[in-house]
Amino acid sequence: MRRHITWRTWIFGVLSLVWLAMVFGLAGMDGVSSGHLSLRIAELVMRFIGRFGAKLETVHHIVRKVAHFGVFAVEGFLVAGTFLTFMRTRCALCVTLPLCAVFAVLNEYTQTFAEGRACSPVDMLIDFAGSALGAAVCAWLFHIVDRSRRNRRRRKKRKHR
Repeated sequence: MRRHITWRTWIFGVLSLVWLAMVFGLAGMDGVSSGHLSLRIAELVMRFIGRFGAKLETVHHIVRKVAHFGVFAVEGFLVAGTFLTFMRTRCALCVTLPLCAVFAVLNEYTQTFAEGRACSPVDMLIDFAGSALGAAVCAWLFHIVDRSRRNRRRRKKRKHR
């Protein structure tokens, strides 16, 4: 079944572009600003886990890596959602995953232009892994919704017989 571009495609597409702009805006932050932002979050986390002997530096590092993963998981979800609205799942993922890999590489490369930031291959992999998980979750949710719609149509047909 071939799908057509719908209002859902546009919503996912626009949200994906807005999110991507935010991601690249964060990548352009200088090292001090970026560090302060993640440090504030790490300090909040420390309020809950500090009594267990966690060190702020370790928590700060984990917060930064989880942020990379999470931000790109959202991007993967939105990009996959855009393509899943008009493509079959396999084709949509074959477009989404390479595109998200390019976003991850470009995001890290963009950081080289910000003072106090650097390009990290590990962060590229973390970004891509987040994108892949987000895309997989989106594909799974689309599958559930499609299956539910098919079942509903089958039940309607049985009632009319």
